[in-house]
Amino acid sequence: MTKLSQPSYASVPMPEKNVSHKVIKGNEYVYHIGQGYRNSKDQPTSHQTTIGKYEKETGMLIPNDNYFRIYGRKPQPRATALESIKNYGSYYLLKTIAREHQLETLLYRIFGDEAESILMLAIYMTLEGNVLSNCEDWMEETLTGSDFLLSSQECSRILNVIDEARRNEFFRTWVHIRQQEEYLAYDVTSISSYSKLNEDVEFGYNRDKEKLPQINLGMYYGETSKLPVYYRTYYGSIPDKAHLIAMMEGSEKIGVKNARFVMDRGFFSKGNLIYLNNHTSGFIVGMPNGLLLSQEIILAYGEKIKSARYDLGTDEVSGMAIERNDYGFRCNIHLMYSDEKMADEKHHFKAELRKWQASIIKGLIPKEAEPFFRITKDKNDVVRSVEADYEAIDAYMKGIGYFLVLSTDFRKNTAEILEIYRMKDVIEKSFDNIKNHLDMKRLRIHSAQAEEGKMFLAFLALILRTHVFNTTKDYIRKKRLSLDRIFFELRKIKVAVYPSGVMMHNPLTKKQKDILAYFNKKEDDISESLKHILKPGNFLK
Repeated sequence: MTKLSQPSYASVPMPEKNVSHKVIKGNEYVYHIGQGYRNSKDQPTSHQTTIGKYEKETGMLIPNDNYFRIYGRKPQPRATALESIKNYGSYYLLKTIAREHQLETLLYRIFGDEAESILMLAIYMTLEGNVLSNCEDWMEETLTGSDFLLSSQECSRILNVIDEARRNEFFRTWVHIRQQEEYLAYDVTSISSYSKLNEDVEFGYNRDKEKLPQINLGMYYGETSKLPVYYRTYYGSIPDKAHLIAMMEGSEKIGVKNARFVMDRGFFSKGNLIYLNNHTSGFIVGMPNGLLLSQEIILAYGEKIKSARYDLGTDEVSGMAIERNDYGFRCNIHLMYSDEKMADEKHHFKAELRKWQASIIKGLIPKEAEPFFRITKDKNDVVRSVEADYEAIDAYMKGIGYFLVLSTDFRKNTAEILEIYRMKDVIEKSFDNIKNHLDMKRLRIHSAQAEEGKMFLAFLALILRTHVFNTTKDYIRKKRLSLDRIFFELRKIKVAVYPSGVMMHNPLTKKQKDILAYFNKKEDDISESLKHILKPGNFLK
C-alpha cells in the first residue's frame, strides 16, 4: 500500500474555489486567492497565501496554519503515516442501492449471517465479472467495512449455501416488493455449461448457433420498473415455445399472479395463446408474418394503414387494431407498418437472395432458400434443376415492412401497445448484461448446486447493474459513455485510511458529482458514510 510521510495536520478536502497551484522543487503548493486589487502599474492582481501542499496520492490538501485561519476550521488530530488508500466510490453506490431497494434487508432475513457475503459477491460480480477467485484481491483494494476476506474456498462454500428453498423464499418476497400494475416481459436465453452433474444441462443449439451442453434461462422483467423480477433454469434442449407454460406454473408458486405479460413472436403458438388467455390478466405477443392469418390481414389491410390517418405519431409507424376471434377468444391484432423497416428488410432480403443464388451455382441449396426457388428432382431425389420462383419472391416482398402484435388488452390503443411491445427490448439488454458484462456466457462450475448459486448471484448483480443503468441512461447517452465507464469514474473516489481510524476521501470531480446527483447523493453523503462504515451494524441486521 502507498505510504506518505507524516503531515503536520490531517489532510482535508481541497477547496473548490479561489485556489491556485504552483510547483516548487517537485512539490505542488496550494494558494488561497484573496480579494483582487490593482497594483502600482494599474494591473489587476490579488493577494495569494499558501494554505498547504497538494497530496498527490489522495488528491487532498495537507493544510498549514494559514488554511485554518482563512477557512475558520479546527485542525484535526495529528495523523500518523498513511496506512492505505482504498477504492470506495463504486462500492458505496451499489451498497447504498442494495439498502434503499430492500435487497440488503431481504437477503439478511432469508440467509442470516451469510447475507453479507452473498451481497458482497453480488457487488463484486456487478463490477468485476464472475471469476470469484479474484474477489479476495478486490476486497483488499476496496473499503468495504468487512472484517473478513472471501477466499476461493469461502466463495465455493457460499455458492452451496444458496439452495432452492431459500432462492424461492427470496423470489416470493422480491416479487411482492416489485410486482405492480405493469407488464412482465418474458424471454429465454441459453448459457453453455461444462457441468456434468447438473441434470438441466443438455446439448442444444444456443443463440450463437453453437451446439454445446447448455442450460436455458427464462426471466421475467418489469416493463415499468425495468428491473429483473424472477428467473428459472430449464433443460438445455427444450425449445423456447415449450418453456412458457412451465415457467408460468413455477412463477405462480412464488406469487406471480394476475400479471400481464409481453413476449416476442418466438413464443407464438396456439397452445401458448390459449394458456395465456386462461391464466393471465392480459398479454401482448408478437405474431410471425409467415402465418396464414398474418398474411390474410396484411393482404386485407396493408395498403389501408399506409394512409396518414393511421399514423401512430412515433418513428413514422402507422397501424390499426383489427378485432378477431381466431383462437377461441376475443383479441385485437395490431397491424403496423414502417417505411424504414420496409427499406431495411428489402435490402437484407435482396442480399440474402444473392448469397443463395451464388450457393446454388456451386451446387449447394440452403434450406432457408427453398421457399423461393423451384427445385426439380429425379426419381432418385437427385436435383436436376433450380430456378428462382419469382411469384414467391414477389409475394414475400409485398409483406415486408409490416409487423403484427396480438393483444387481449382492449384498454390500450395501437400506439400504446407498440410502446409496451418495444419496451420488451430491456430484457434483451438484460441477457446481454448477464452473458457478456457479467461474463456468464460459459459456466465452468461442475456442481449443480454451486451453478445455481452462481446464477442467483448473477441475478442480484443484474438488479444492481440494471438500476444504475436505468438511473443514469440519459447521462450515458449524452456523454456517450458505457455503464462500465460510470463504475470506473466512481472507482476513482478513494479513501485515505490512517492507523488512528481517521478516513478521508479525495475531493470529488465534477463528473463524479454529476453521476451521484442522479441518485440524489452529494459529496457530504460520501463523508457521512465513512463515519459508519467500520462501526458494528454496518450491515443491516
